[in-house]
Amino acid sequence: MQILIAGGGGSVGQDLAVLLSKKNKIISLHRSKMKNKIKNKNIKGKRMDLKKKIYLNEKPDIIINCVAAHKFSKKNRTIDYICSNITVVKNLIDFAIRKNVKKIINLSTVSVYENTNSKILDEESQINYNDILAITKHSGEKLLENQPVDYINLRLPAILSSNLNVKRSWISFLISDIKKNKKVEIFNSNAQFNNVIDTEEIARFIEKVKDKKENIRDTFNLCASKSIKLILLVYYIKKFFSSKSKIKIKKSKKILPYFKVQKIEKKFKFSLPSVISIIRQNLEKYNNKYNFYAK
Repeated sequence: MQILIAGGGGSVGQDLAVLLSKKNKIISLHRSKMKNKIKNKNIKGKRMDLKKKIYLNEKPDIIINCVAAHKFSKKNRTIDYICSNITVVKNLIDFAIRKNVKKIINLSTVSVYENTNSKILDEESQINYNDILAITKHSGEKLLENQPVDYINLRLPAILSSNLNVKRSWISFLISDIKKNKKVEIFNSNAQFNNVIDTEEIARFIEKVKDKKENIRDTFNLCASKSIKLILLVYYIKKFFSSKSKIKIKKSKKILPYFKVQKIEKKFKFSLPSVISIIRQNLEKYNNKYNFYAK
């Protein structure tokens, strides 16, 4: 199968290209020169500005959209959010229709949900219309709903990639700070936490669904299944690194939500790992400093 990965220059896109190249041919589109050059005969890299109309001779079977602007992006002005989270989706849809692509897999975010007093959020929970990330990502989702190509829209939590030195989420900052023996402040310490996934689980899910002939046009949360109290997770990471970090627990009225994943597990018969399982395997990678791209 031939897979086009939009946003192949980012940490998530690069990981997915490597992981999916084991069984597929990959076309990786990236905006600028890639820092990690991947020597892989199954991966063809191309520089392209996806904010403009997409011209490619290749006809991919599916498209994976990893393009996103968020608060950790180097470019995060309002126009950057609009271009990356809306315009790119539109251009990918136009390309998919012209090339008769079978399926679009869109990587969205659980940040689209409104931060209410609800402790449990599912795919029907309210959308946050007061945040630029939520507004633009949800607008991209609506574009997918109103076009003819089959799609799977994945609302993702914090994503751990092969390079944990890339700090794109609260959990990656936490891991880095604890490893460096820095002081850590924790809010909602007794809340149940499942706001994490990694690129290996995303790739495993894509492999599961890429060949399905069933028409699917829907949105799913893709997060860890079995949660853990936040404070226990922090001390687990601290113990793993034998860290001397001091943990300060602070009070907060803000609720840490739990994201339901029953919909995706039931629909695809796809079992998701626990928080601890995801964290453990990523800490082991981080500690061993193995070369993911040499696999």
